[in-house]
Amino acid sequence: MKDARTVLRERARRLAAETGARGAPQEVLQVVEFRLGSERYAVEESSVTAVAPLRQLVPLPGVPGFVLGLAHVRGALVAVLDLRILFDLPRPALGDGGKLVLVSPGGRELALVADEVPGARALPVAELGPPPASFADLRRDALRGITADGLALLDARTLLGDARLVVDDEGG
Repeated sequence: MKDARTVLRERARRLAAETGARGAPQEVLQVVEFRLGSERYAVEESSVTAVAPLRQLVPLPGVPGFVLGLAHVRGALVAVLDLRILFDLPRPALGDGGKLVLVSPGGRELALVADEVPGARALPVAELGPPPASFADLRRDALRGITADGLALLDARTLLGDARLVVDDEGG
């Protein structure tokens, strides 16, 4: 009869051999997927602070068109961005049932408007390909990659770091 130590060593060797045969484990990102019309986007779950229903928006004068206004979410006012406008996508009218995906990479919190938020999922990094060269500069720069089935992974830091999103209180 084998002692426990020998049994454990044999199991470890078998598991190591199986892992080696399958290859190294894939790097996987946890993402929150959302839809804008027929397009599918995702942001890393670590950048998402909440998903909330889209309720009343308060318009802001003098802001770019992609800033839809302010929404009251969890006791705070949050700027709401429409990526359709920012990325020059077709813009159907916002209907009831829209969602807000609140993102906060690096401390600034903004809400991205979404038609639907199917939820969180695991996304193997190996499935990401480069964004198409035909995309406009900001859209291409804000994407970490796109999957074969059309899911576009946004880089929230790059997106929220866009100079057009910074309000200059100093006037110069």
